Amino acid sequence: MRPIGEFLGDKFGKSSILIFALGLSVTFLLVISVSPITLPHLYFNVLVVLSGLLIYTIRGLYWSLLGDCKIDEKKLGLAIGVISFVGYLPDILMPIVNIVLFKTYGDNAGYNAYFIFCACAGIIGILITLIFKRSVKKNSININETPDLITKNA
Repeated sequence: MRPIGEFLGDKFGKSSILIFALGLSVTFLLVISVSPITLPHLYFNVLVVLSGLLIYTIRGLYWSLLGDCKIDEKKLGLAIGVISFVGYLPDILMPIVNIVLFKTYGDNAGYNAYFIFCACAGIIGILITLIFKRSVKKNSININETPDLITKNA
């Protein structure tokens, strides 16, 4: 799924496909969280597998956004380190969050709370990607206008 996401990102815009993949995964996670316990396991399994595939698409795409940032090569290592810290922070914090959710809500409701928590994280990801997309668009407009200003002043 990751290569498909990267292909679609090149064709339709990395940020747009990232927002779409995040939105679809949020939808699947919310459906999982509100589905009745009597739902056949096949449906649940399909939703979990689709969510997992979308997460691999998301992981492939968020690294590709780095190319849109016009980061100086001397600062690229620092940028990758910061992005890695923020990007993999959920892997560090999720066990702690899981313990709190399951102790607070018990087994069945704990799973529902877990999926809702993950969906909320996806919504935050969508908002951050929208801000990033606007910022890149704004900066590219400013960069394109700068040569005209230089030429006019010369």
